[in-house]
Amino acid sequence: ALPVPDAKTVPLKKRADYKILGTRVTGVDNMGVVTGAPLFGTDQTQPGLLYATYTKCPAVGGKVASANLDDIKKLPGVKDAFILTGNGKTIELMPGVAIVATSTWAAFQAQKKLKVQWDESAASKDSWQAMVKQAQVIAKQAPASTVKASGDVKTALASAAKTAEAFYQFSFVSHSPLEPMNTTAWFRDGGLEVWTPTQSGDSGQVSLSNMFGLPVEKVIVHQTRAGGGFGRRGRADYLCEAIAIAQKVNAPVKLTWTREDDFAHDYYRAANFHFYKAAVNNAGRISAWQNKFMTFTNDGKSPVMAGGMSADEYPVVLMQNALVTQSLIPLVRPTGFWRAPLHNGAVFAHQSFMHELAVAA
Repeated sequence: ALPVPDAKTVPLKKRADYKILGTRVTGVDNMGVVTGAPLFGTDQTQPGLLYATYTKCPAVGGKVASANLDDIKKLPGVKDAFILTGNGKTIELMPGVAIVATSTWAAFQAQKKLKVQWDESAASKDSWQAMVKQAQVIAKQAPASTVKASGDVKTALASAAKTAEAFYQFSFVSHSPLEPMNTTAWFRDGGLEVWTPTQSGDSGQVSLSNMFGLPVEKVIVHQTRAGGGFGRRGRADYLCEAIAIAQKVNAPVKLTWTREDDFAHDYYRAANFHFYKAAVNNAGRISAWQNKFMTFTNDGKSPVMAGGMSADEYPVVLMQNALVTQSLIPLVRPTGFWRAPLHNGAVFAHQSFMHELAVAA
């Protein structure tokens, strides 16, 4: 809304005053990264540091009924093992079993011998096979809501030279960054200090203050480099787990997830389904575009995080006759941002179907 200034009257910086243009500017940590400096979350060390793992129910919402804690406590290097009940309000701290040891290796070896009886009476019953079948049924029904409508799709389809239709599905996808989730936490001097590869340092400080009942000024977050994030490290579950474990241990504690933990307890890229029907006119151009889009919902009202469809998604913004609708499938498991949110899966489906139309034309 600002007026465009007159180019003749805009004062430009003189070349003699340039400080950055024309110089070689590298990333602030480049030398440290290529020489293996301890910049990442997993590199952090503190005096008297202990190491932890945290085991959660495979099904979201499951609780610990019992665990062989006495056996675990007798294993080499294990300092303690205990159950956390979760905070009961958010999935950021799910119930589970913590193992604290003198090394990450000792904690991982003990975790392999952990035997947990899970109470899954209130846990998720999410099933991918059932979701695919449900989407195929919904594709034949009237849609729940309209995302985008323009022109007259019905007439354009009826008068088309060629038509095509296809059903696309793309699954839940794990972020799988090279560096697994980890955080070092330390309660001392009436406050909390954490070292973590998070993508939400400032907001994380406020969240941790509220969650653990501490003044904001008593929560110090050291934001380390992250070995990949892609949106995954915008969530605070691994921070909360480390802090909850550290609350019970009079020492700094580094929580490290295993690769299996990362796969099993990710905030996945939301899966979606598309049922397309489109038309090509005698000139070989797309004359109608219809997409029955099916995604997931955690609350029964709105799409899951990063799981919806935008009315401005290409190619419908260029179509004279377009209809995009949306239906929701119940889901308990959480989802999250995964590089180019809302677009990465939709783009593949859209452009693949446009290829099918090109072949039909």
